[in-house]
Parts: sequence; structure tokens; C-alpha cells
Amino acid sequence: MKHPSSVTRLFLLAAALLVAGGCAYVDPALRNPGRPGDQTRAETIGAGRRLADKLFANEGFKARYSAKRAEKPAGALPALQIAFFKSDDPGVRVPSSDFVRLDLREVLANSGWFTLSRDLDACDYVLYGTYKTYRETDGSRVSHRLILELKDLRTGELVWTDSDEIAKE
Repeated sequence: MKHPSSVTRLFLLAAALLVAGGCAYVDPALRNPGRPGDQTRAETIGAGRRLADKLFANEGFKARYSAKRAEKPAGALPALQIAFFKSDDPGVRVPSSDFVRLDLREVLANSGWFTLSRDLDACDYVLYGTYKTYRETDGSRVSHRLILELKDLRTGELVWTDSDEIAKE
């Protein structure tokens, strides 16, 4: 029986590592499945963290948050619910919106700023998200923006809003 050469063994090892690591060549001419305006998970990675960082850095939010925290018993955190995100364009699927929502949930749960709750009656705040779709008039480009709004449930006041552009790749 003939033994493989060291070059062949090296090639087989590299191929095995690529397969095991999930790496594979993807022809750049191939398009993502779905319609051209559909978002992909790759496009939304980081959006949750960027928006949470904007929230925590906002001076208006911090002032209102401090007042809300002062109303609570010692050590208690304001309760927050993260609503399901909606799309303003029923023709555009937003499958990645659940991932962004989960990313935000993870960041906010670990931040030490809030207690997350599914019971709206127990919450101080609710965080709403809307995906807006923008189309060029000639149809050549579609872009998306995720807009978050944090509302105080007791006063109905909009406490904070900001957005993040979801770049199409």
C-alpha cells in the first residue's frame, strides 16, 4: 500500500480543518437567498451593542434613570421589557430582528442597569424597535435603519430614542 506524501497529508489536514471550522469557499457571484432587500444576520451583528452603548451614554436618559432609580427600594433596578420589533414595510422580511432583539436582551440583562421582565404591569420601561426600509427611487439600493424608543410606562414619556443603520452587504 502506498503512503500519501507529506504534501498530500498537509493538504488533507488543511481541508479537514476548513470543514471542521465551518469555513468554505463561497463564490462572490452567488447571492444570499431571498429577495435583494432582505436583511441577513451578518448585517445586524453589532447593532444591539451599538444601540445599548448609545443608551447608556445619553445624558438625558441617565438623568431620568437616576430619578427612576431613586424611587425604587434600595438596590432595586428599574424593570424593562423589550417588545418585539416590527417592520414598517410588510414586503420586507426581517428574520434577523429576533437576533438583534436577543443581542439587546443579553447586553441589557448583563448591564446592571435593568431587571428584564415579561410582565408589562411590573415594568418601568418598555423598549420598542422598528425597522425602516429605505429604497432608492431607481431600485438600485435598499437600506435599513433600526430605530429604538424607550418609553416610561408610568408617565408615557419617550425617555430615549436613537437608531442604527443596518448596512447591506
